[in-house]
Parts: sequence; structure tokens; C-alpha cells
Amino acid sequence: MKGNWQRVLLMGVLVMVLGAPALLAQKYEFHPYGGFVWAGHTNVGRIKDQGMYGLKAGYFFDPSFELEAHVGYLNQFEVNGIDPKSRGLLWELAGDYNFSAKDWPVARQVTPFLVLGAGGIRTKLGRDTPSFTTSAGETIHMSDGNTFFAMSYGGGIKSVRVWGPVGIRLEARGRTMPNYYHSTPTWLEATGGINFMWGER
Repeated sequence: MKGNWQRVLLMGVLVMVLGAPALLAQKYEFHPYGGFVWAGHTNVGRIKDQGMYGLKAGYFFDPSFELEAHVGYLNQFEVNGIDPKSRGLLWELAGDYNFSAKDWPVARQVTPFLVLGAGGIRTKLGRDTPSFTTSAGETIHMSDGNTFFAMSYGGGIKSVRVWGPVGIRLEARGRTMPNYYHSTPTWLEATGGINFMWGER
């Protein structure tokens, strides 16, 4: 867990060093991404480290504040020691605060941003319905469709219009599930990919 927070701190330093404020004068953003999750411990075991893929789409209310919808896919949403072919389907709404300044040139610029979101992760199982025992000795059965509330928080950098409407977005988030089988695991996820912005204000 200590290593995860060191990675988050490093990403924060990079954001501050590399992120030059840039005007986000667009209305819309669309971001397909890929990444990786360094997962956390629970009272039923450690969630597997795994790949993460998805889409984020946002609407800018002004150059700084953006409302974002996020859907994602986790390819091993399960704890170590079992292999039920469990997948995770993630969805959330998030608010992004983009550090920008009026009248700042946007061509080939990079802007840092912060994000705070809330949503859920739904378990998708095949025919298997595995069981495991908690640290308190309680037996728990996984079920297809189990849904866990999840909160995310973090930040990153966006390049604006590197090639026409296309730029790059890189970010790191912490994600906490307050009641994952009576535990509260937190993990680190790092994602990146191309980013489309359009719709001049």
C-alpha cells in the first residue's frame, strides 16, 4: 500500500512540473483509454492487479469545470487464489477541474486537471460462483451482478489539440470501495490514451 501512495505522489509532482495552464475553449471531450490497476487488500484477500479499459466523455460548463461520464472494464475483478473468470463493469460520474487561464494560447499546450467521481463496479461472472472466507471466519459467496459503490479521486495532464482535435490524456486515480465484502479496499489506477476535444465556445 505504501508503494501505491508513492506512485500517486510522483504523479502529482509530474502534474505540477509539466502542466502549463492552457485554455480549454472546447465544449466536448471524448477519451478512450487503457491502463492498469494496482489493487488493494481486503478481509477476503488481495484483489488482483489487472488491466483496465474504457471510455470517458465530458461536457465543459466553462473553461475549468467539466462533468464527465465514465464506463470501464476490469479483466480480473476478483481476489488472488481464485479464478472464476470474474470481470468488473465500472460506471461513474465525475467532476473535473481543469487548470486553465483565459486568453492563454491552446496550440500544443498541456494542462493539468483534478478529478473526483462516484459510481459503482458490477461483478460479471460466468457459471462459477466461488466462495471465500473472511479474516473473521465468515464464508462469503460471490454472485453474478454483485455491485459495489466506488469513489475515485486523482488527476493528470491533457495535451490540447496536438493533431487537429486529437491530444493525449494521462492520469492516476485512487479508487475506494467502502463495502467490498465488508472491507474498504483502495487501489491505484493509471490510465492513458488519445483525447478528442471539439466544439469551440
